[in-house]
Amino acid sequence: MSPAELIAALEAADAPSRELDAEAIFNLYAKPVGVSTIDGGPKGYLWPEDNPSWNLGLRFPGKDRDWFKKVRRDPDQETILIERDGALVLANALRIPRLTASIDASETLKLPEFNIEIRSFPYGYHVIVMSQNDGSMFMGKHKHEAMARDIAWLKARQQ
Repeated sequence: MSPAELIAALEAADAPSRELDAEAIFNLYAKPVGVSTIDGGPKGYLWPEDNPSWNLGLRFPGKDRDWFKKVRRDPDQETILIERDGALVLANALRIPRLTASIDASETLKLPEFNIEIRSFPYGYHVIVMSQNDGSMFMGKHKHEAMARDIAWLKARQQ
């Protein structure tokens, strides 16, 4: 999912989504590692400055969503699947902050050189405006404040 597609998906979402959380983290930070013997794509993804043994997600070429339902039977296991490089990726749920559900987690996307203005409206949505001293502004609007923040931060990061 491209950054523009991710922003559009966030704007269209009705509720927080772990898949959108993973898409945002992968878009911003995931570094492909290894080479799959199945299709030549990456084996998995790391956070760039991280320990290689602690991945963001592993890629499963040739597997479909039904396969994951069959092999991940533990109801306590959170299964976050996204598509990358032509295959499904099982994201490491421990490494994916709840960006769309938590204002605190959303703040991890914050760019220090931006000012933030928050407006909440009684008829059900929040508007977040990120601005810089040079006059550039980026707006996120959503009924969930964390998602409005995510949208604004992702727009700002695209510049």
